[in-house]
Amino acid sequence: MLEIRTTSFDFAPTRGYGPQTAEEDIVFPSDVATAVVGMTGYSVGFVGEDHHLGRMVVGVQARVVGRTVGVAARLGLRDWSGDWDDEYGGSITAVVLAGLVFLEPPLPSGEGAIIDEQGARSATGAEMAVHLPPHPDWDRMEVVHGSVGFAPFSGSGPRSAASDVAFAQPVNLVAGLLTGVDVQFSASDGDHHLSYLEVRLNTARLDAQRARVTASFGLRDASGWWDDRYEGTVSFSVVGE
Repeated sequence: MLEIRTTSFDFAPTRGYGPQTAEEDIVFPSDVATAVVGMTGYSVGFVGEDHHLGRMVVGVQARVVGRTVGVAARLGLRDWSGDWDDEYGGSITAVVLAGLVFLEPPLPSGEGAIIDEQGARSATGAEMAVHLPPHPDWDRMEVVHGSVGFAPFSGSGPRSAASDVAFAQPVNLVAGLLTGVDVQFSASDGDHHLSYLEVRLNTARLDAQRARVTASFGLRDASGWWDDRYEGTVSFSVVGE
């Protein structure tokens, strides 16, 4: 059975270190077979004054232990002067998709219980329970993680790059979730004003056990035309069913 939960993280203004991290445990009614978390939004900024952009980091990841999905979030923002010496803060909102282990409902006992032709057991009189078999798709969700790296580059944008992922079992549907963005103007060229930042994912099923994730990424200031070197990593999770 699939359950969906939402969560959010607030990162108070801080300076002196980064990226900041935060965690939350989300408890489900039964053991979790597999889970994936993706970002649904984020905000990040310098506090009190503006600065050039050196590096920005936002991301989430999930860890499953029994009935609990631990969600870890990270957020950081800095220019290239000093060492995280400018105050920054922000927030991240996220969604968790968890595939739960199927639990059979308790069956009635006692005189008068009957077994129907599908193997479902029920009771006569005022007390009645129906035994539903597990849905064949409830335990088929599979999650594959990956990332696309963009080496230092200038002269055009946004750029696109792809990564193929493989599933252990055949899947009919695939969907990609953004789990992390770590982008920067190349440190060797210094920081710059932020004019435009784009990060996008497109996920397509290639065949029964493969999918292709194409990421597009661009970062620039308002001077010139993509003339400042930029680089980064876009992280993702792909859900297949």
